[in-house]
Amino acid sequence: MSNKELLLSTALSLFAERGYSAVGVQEIVDSVGVTKPTLYHYFEGKKGLLEEIIKRKTSVFVQVFFQAAEYHHDLTYTLQKMMKAILAFAKQDPVFYRYFTSLRFSPMNSVEKTCVEPVYALIDKKLQSLFVSSVNEHGNLRGKEDIQTVTFWGFATEIAYLVLDGKMEETESSVYHALRQFEFGIYS
Repeated sequence: MSNKELLLSTALSLFAERGYSAVGVQEIVDSVGVTKPTLYHYFEGKKGLLEEIIKRKTSVFVQVFFQAAEYHHDLTYTLQKMMKAILAFAKQDPVFYRYFTSLRFSPMNSVEKTCVEPVYALIDKKLQSLFVSSVNEHGNLRGKEDIQTVTFWGFATEIAYLVLDGKMEETESSVYHALRQFEFGIYS
């Protein structure tokens, strides 16, 4: 593994374990066995390192999620496809998934928030577009697109955590029934 890759994987492990602000550049380079100039050769500091981690780890997921979120007049089916995409993302790299989802709740002007917010803005925009598109078939959803966006993401994140923690078995049936509970809430 190259020094660049070692810096990325080590930084992710340390950030996920203790938080971004609790980890210094010196600790990262010492853990990898390189010097600070090596880190600065690849990244513009610790923030650049975090930005690269987020970019690399989310780029494929965002594409897959966007494909899953394409609405073809069947909201249940679309929600199932999105849930499967989220679960696959979570299971592919549980350490990153947990860290990524936690970053959404970082303080407003923190480095972590500024690094992760562009990705969440894309996800939120796509979710909101889905719920706006579904209004023609589900008129009672009109005007609730913002709340549906955040509640779906929160719901999906919690389901992913249950699966990762071994508290819910991921089967077609369990995902379907969990999504039905979500749908009963949004249709009421």
